[in-house]
Amino acid sequence: MHLVTGPDEGNISRQRELLESITTACTGTGVEFSWAFDTSGTAHARDIVTDTGWKVVLDRGLDIFQPPIRTEGFSLGDRLQEHRMLKNF
Repeated sequence: MHLVTGPDEGNISRQRELLESITTACTGTGVEFSWAFDTSGTAHARDIVTDTGWKVVLDRGLDIFQPPIRTEGFSLGDRLQEHRMLKNF
């Protein structure tokens, strides 16, 4: 999968570091992850394009789960939704 996102103007170097940690975490799992910054300035939401051509738009505000507990780097395991509490409605 390929993620296209806008650069975080406040901390691009940290954003790059986190995106690279996702790439590293996916190594050996059968998931090929890549990312790029949208430099057109027209994108307003993140999206993922799969190798089958599907495009998943990850607009902000759709996640009903609380953020996962932060660990150093990125782990696929701590992103499983069954391990995340729901946000209050």
